[in-house]
Amino acid sequence: MSALSQLTHFPGGEDERELTVYRAITSIIMHVINSEVLAKEISTEYIKKISKLFLAVLSEEQKSTQTIDTLVKGVNALVIRLLANCSCGRGIAALIDHMDSLLNETGRTKCQKELDILLKCLWKLMSRLDKEFDLSPAERNEVLVLLAKFLRRLPSSVWKDGHDNDKPYRTAKTLVHKFCKGLELKVLEDLECLSKEDMIILRPLIDSFLTALGYDLTNLITSGTKQPDENQKGVLLEMSDRLKDKDQIRSTMLELHTFILDNPTTDISILLNSLSDVKRKISREDSDGSTEESREGALS
Repeated sequence: MSALSQLTHFPGGEDERELTVYRAITSIIMHVINSEVLAKEISTEYIKKISKLFLAVLSEEQKSTQTIDTLVKGVNALVIRLLANCSCGRGIAALIDHMDSLLNETGRTKCQKELDILLKCLWKLMSRLDKEFDLSPAERNEVLVLLAKFLRRLPSSVWKDGHDNDKPYRTAKTLVHKFCKGLELKVLEDLECLSKEDMIILRPLIDSFLTALGYDLTNLITSGTKQPDENQKGVLLEMSDRLKDKDQIRSTMLELHTFILDNPTTDISILLNSLSDVKRKISREDSDGSTEESREGALS
């Protein structure tokens, strides 16, 4: 990586020795990332370092000369090969982390050109997920943790205040949607590996996307396999009694959704089995409503 520090800017003049060193460094990097075997072994941290250097160079204002134009094309070629051959999950994690670092607390940046180029690179990597969602469990965990961090720091409320560029926020949500589309219900298993804080951020959004994809929330919330303990049974039975009163369904479903967030692996069939088909249908409809309300609360 010490050699990469030479790429923080283009050579300032036509000094042949400086240009020779620059071409040598880019040639070595190209040799590594041009090999699928070698490129896929590059870690998230190094992809982040490499991409930050490349994007900084590409976003730098340059005086157009034949030499500079040639070097720009060379760096562009490096970026294209890196995006094509690196591990998709590690690449996405690196760019999500870099995107987060470019934005201040209001969602704005002083490096708009670099952000624009980064988003194009991120979209390119995300498009690979449409062909085959083949991220490893470790890669999925890393991406979800970074998405939760991003959405916690820059929730929907940040982007609603007359913001003129919410592409980073929409990109983060699109990536969550791709997880739901690619993994289907298995995405809930990935959520169980996250901290409670991260799960609270992502679960309502994932519930919303899974519902939109045609999954019944009632089926989702019974997917837990861990039997409730005595205290949890008491809480569920109490909610079950209140769900029999139509006037209390909405407030109880909101409470139930919080219970699910806190206990994602717990089987709540003890509650659902006590309801009639009609009441279960009402509960299901209100579940969808409570998911939307919880999502707005968690991301605002």
